[in-house]
Amino acid sequence: MADWKKISVSGSNISQFNNDEGYITAGTANNAFATASFNGTNLVADSTDGTLNFTSGSGGEAGLKITATAGTDTLDFSLGANSVPNSALVNDSVTIGTTGVDLGASATTIAGLVSVTSQGFTGSLSTTSVLADGVTATTQASGDNSTKVATTAFVAASTTAADLDLVGDGVTTTDVDLDSQTLTFTGQDGLQLSASAQTITATIANGGIANAKLANSTISGKALGTNLDNLTVDDSTLNLDSGTTYNGAAARIISIKDGGVDTAAIADSLGTLGTNQFTGSFSGSFTGDGSGLTGVTATTLGNALTIGTGLDFSAGSSFDGSVARQIDLDLTEVITTDGDNRVLTSNADGTLTAEQNFLFDGDLLTVTGNELVTGNLTVQGTASFQNTTELQVADRFILMASGSNTTGDGGIVIQQGTQNIGEVFGFDSSTTRFGLTGSFNASDTAFTPDAFMATVVEGTGINPDTTPARYDKKGNMFVGTDQNIWIYS
Repeated sequence: MADWKKISVSGSNISQFNNDEGYITAGTANNAFATASFNGTNLVADSTDGTLNFTSGSGGEAGLKITATAGTDTLDFSLGANSVPNSALVNDSVTIGTTGVDLGASATTIAGLVSVTSQGFTGSLSTTSVLADGVTATTQASGDNSTKVATTAFVAASTTAADLDLVGDGVTTTDVDLDSQTLTFTGQDGLQLSASAQTITATIANGGIANAKLANSTISGKALGTNLDNLTVDDSTLNLDSGTTYNGAAARIISIKDGGVDTAAIADSLGTLGTNQFTGSFSGSFTGDGSGLTGVTATTLGNALTIGTGLDFSAGSSFDGSVARQIDLDLTEVITTDGDNRVLTSNADGTLTAEQNFLFDGDLLTVTGNELVTGNLTVQGTASFQNTTELQVADRFILMASGSNTTGDGGIVIQQGTQNIGEVFGFDSSTTRFGLTGSFNASDTAFTPDAFMATVVEGTGINPDTTPARYDKKGNMFVGTDQNIWIYS
């Protein structure tokens, strides 16, 4: 089994070694140690030889058995089956109530019990009655109320006020004597009460609640059950389908009478109305495209439109809507070239001014000189660096496999003679260790190490088992605060 094993180096104590082959004996140890002790008492001590005997207690010593195995140098201590006598126990009996019962014995009578609680009981049970003197409890059949010994005795002995209290309207309390009276419930104000067995049901009779009992008994100042004041219409222009007044007692339809609208007065105000058209004059605004309007005086825009470099008007240099104009693109003002066919801007300063997103559609873009990228550089293909001097990275940490959202392998490949094939130093996720292997194809996404990197854990104590479990791997070392060295093997 793999675990942490101490390494013995120069200066280590002999006690660090296992004496599994018996190289060290009492004779060879030159009387230097005690071979065994019990509670601080040496059993074989300071002698060149001796025999340590363990005696099994199976012959009457409270059932203790001692078994020796020479092959493993072990002693097994056990208790024999049914071999421990009651006399060897501190407590050899159990007390129920006031009756003591020895272990292994039985009792037919239990005395001193105050109460017994059980979900079920089989057999006979006798006890002393706790009823008042001269009162006998009677077993009754279901529905038989002829004998009410305990209930009647209690109620008869109680005062009227203690029998039953009824609260009426939340203020008044009524005392009911249960000795000889019948309890009667009477409904009022439309409330009806009915009784069935132990259930009292309350219902409201149809039309039984008077308006005076309602918290809100009016509508628009009128008592419920009465009509509202009459609404009267102008009978010359408006018409009701029935009668000339409306008070809510019956439904009515209101409409405009034929001839009740003075169309001449409307025409004088609006002009001539026709189907989807209007003739006359008005002030205000309208919605539409104005294609049918005539006589509209042309006006110019409040602010003239002007153009900048690269654009030309067919005439003039501004547009106010009064005269038609055409805008043309003047490429000679936007892009020019010099004698070396370099693309320049109109100011000819040797720089290229492009749109926000510059797209190159050619096969190869070659840029000479130094380049400065002030934003993020994203390479979606293969990035190759051919710096013959060195690769310089200002960041203190390099993040690899940054696009991964799951665990996996990763590392560094050093090519050896064949393109993309070389020696790899990487992290093996299946073993959570850094490892090495050769003849690795850099296009692969995982590798199988043929060797691992050993780690050294500087412990905060002397116990190697306190190290994180991820370092419990073959070959890893632990150095404790006592400078002892351990290796996982």
